[in-house]
This record gives sequence, C-alpha cells and structure tokens, in this order.
Amino acid sequence: MTKRDLFSVALKVIGIYFIIQGVLTAVGIPTIIPLIQKGITSFKDKMPDKEISEYIFFSILNILVPAFVESVIGYLMLHYSENISNRLIREDKEIHTVGSPEWQKGVFAIALKIVGLYFFLLWLPTVILTILGSMRETHGLPDTIKLVIIMTISLYLIFWTNQLLGLIYRKKDTAPNPEAKL
Repeated sequence: MTKRDLFSVALKVIGIYFIIQGVLTAVGIPTIIPLIQKGITSFKDKMPDKEISEYIFFSILNILVPAFVESVIGYLMLHYSENISNRLIREDKEIHTVGSPEWQKGVFAIALKIVGLYFFLLWLPTVILTILGSMRETHGLPDTIKLVIIMTISLYLIFWTNQLLGLIYRKKDTAPNPEAKL
C-alpha cells in the first residue's frame, strides 16, 4: 500500500462521515420551524416586517448552509479522493511496515494531513456562516479569532506536515548512549 492509497481510503471515510453529518443536519430543519415561529411571535410587535423576514431567512440559512456544505464535502471526498490524494501526497512511496521503524513517519504524516483536513472541513460551514453573518454583524471578534486559529492550524497540518514531522522526529544528540564507556 502506498501513502496515496492510504490517504485516499481515509478521504473516503471522511466523505462518508460528512454525508452522514449533512443528512443529520438536514433532518434538523423541521425542528427549527417551531423555534422560528416562537421567535416571530415574541418579536412581532417589536420588530419591523423587514427584520422579521431577515430573521426567518438567516434562521433557515443556519441549517441549510451547513447541511449543503457537509453533503457536498462528503460527495467530493468520496468521488475525488484519488485526485485529492495525488495533489496532497507529493511523494508516493510504499509503506513498509516490516523490519523498519521508519514506516511510522509516513503513516504519522498521513494521519496529520487527515486530522488537518478533517478540522478544516468540519469548520468550513461555520466559516461560511460567519462570513454570511458578518453582513448582519452577528459574530463578534472572539468567534472570528477562534475560526482563524482553527483554520490556520488545519491548513498547517495539511500543507506543512514535513516541518512538524521534523520537530517531532528530530534526533536527540544529547541523549545518553548506554554503550558509551565512562
């Protein structure tokens, strides 16, 4: 099995996860309708019709956008896993698990990319909603900072895995040698 093969399988697993997540999110649409009606009833006298319309629109958008984005991500991961794997895994080597401890680095590098991609895709609907919500000024600076940090870490894990591997697997020259004579 090569690094690309392993990464492609992982992408397909992530794809199935996101399709299930999209379906579960879409199933939540009927549960939001009574909440919207309750909100309209409580704000009816205090809000102009235009604001009530915006309230309804953004309430529904908060469910539809994540459901749609998660489903599309799942579809793309399932159907384009080989293409994505070819782009993200530049050096395609066989993973030798017998006789060499070096196989850990290759598998760990793929796992880091998978974790980075997972968090990137997991938070993508929230980023989209934050961008859409910024038109209404509903998200504050702490939410935006949190999203920037999450997306930065995710992209780092996806594209700069080798630098992190270098830090984790660096040779320690200061370690005592048990065979050294005193």
